[in-house]
Amino acid sequence: MSPKSYRIVVLTGDGIGCAIDNHGEPLPASTLEICQQADAILLGSMGGPKWGPEGKVRPEQSLLGIRKALGLYAKFTGGVNMIIIRELIGGLYFGPRQEQGDGDTAYDTMVYSVAEVERITRVGAQIALAANPPLSIQEIILIHLEILL
Repeated sequence: MSPKSYRIVVLTGDGIGCAIDNHGEPLPASTLEICQQADAILLGSMGGPKWGPEGKVRPEQSLLGIRKALGLYAKFTGGVNMIIIRELIGGLYFGPRQEQGDGDTAYDTMVYSVAEVERITRVGAQIALAANPPLSIQEIILIHLEILL
């Protein structure tokens, strides 16, 4: 039996800024196409003063674009006796954003649809029920309530 091979795309952090400089956008269609054909994507850190908060085009837009295009809506963060599950392609990341004139104040709006809340709650419930022993239903509800707040 031959070993299985995987296609892994590596996007260096500095490459994102170069994409903006060279193409005028953080996520050129060619980069997205390569990512869509990959089995995994490794993404380096991004951002920097050159592409600050005043810019209409910013490096982190590439990460958000990849998440949205590939439907990468859940983030798992392990912890001591808990797992934090975050919704990644709705609400805070894609809601309205405003920076105030003083340059020291900004806000992001977290708007989630019922479908987004239900979807991320199902992810949490699947993890809770797969635990050995399964987590209690109160803990599953708590996950749901934290998302709604």
